[in-house]
Amino acid sequence: MNNTRYRVTQNSKLKSRPAKNHKIVPRPQGEILRFFTLLTSLKKTKTQNPKLKTQNPKLKTQNSKPLPMPAKKIAVFPGSFDPITVGHVDLVTRALPFFDEIIVAVGVNSQKKYLFSLEQRMEWLEACFADQPRVKVDSFEGLTAHYCNQVNAKFLLRGLRNASDFDYEKTISQLNQIVGDGLETIFLISQPAFSHISSTIVREIIKGNGDATSFLPAAVELPS
Repeated sequence: MNNTRYRVTQNSKLKSRPAKNHKIVPRPQGEILRFFTLLTSLKKTKTQNPKLKTQNPKLKTQNSKPLPMPAKKIAVFPGSFDPITVGHVDLVTRALPFFDEIIVAVGVNSQKKYLFSLEQRMEWLEACFADQPRVKVDSFEGLTAHYCNQVNAKFLLRGLRNASDFDYEKTISQLNQIVGDGLETIFLISQPAFSHISSTIVREIIKGNGDATSFLPAAVELPS
């Protein structure tokens, strides 16, 4: 008996395995033709419409209508301004950032006696706000709410010096909202330096031949 041993390695096992027959199944010609037809049509679409890929549907197109302009924010600052004081000027200046236009409107009441004429008060107002193009000066008769509707103003501007002013202005603002069809009143608190100043006090100083210069704007020159 032959005792010769044969050493079988891993590579020899692999070589001894019979090769497997792999069959390649060809695709039907119709399916290949449809694939190439679809690919060709996609290339033509991108070539004919190069903007389709980058076009933003949110951008304004040629046929779209322009967006409407926002409504102008107009406020009316009513008063007799007999005379105008530094407190009035400070209030309008501080309110300018909140509105597109402020109309300083002199209310005319035939039953009320004034120290200065309407022409004089209007002249002083125009001089005080000559460097403010968004401040207009006007006069009106009748209800303040009706005047606001005439000039398309949706806001009233008022200043509050103390608690008494608030109690009075609160009632007036509620009435104006009803009469003025939603007219809103914007209140600004007076600065401490001007909270003691009012046209009534200034008139009394002028009538008593006192010096009211510190309470009046520089543009106001009292007649001698």
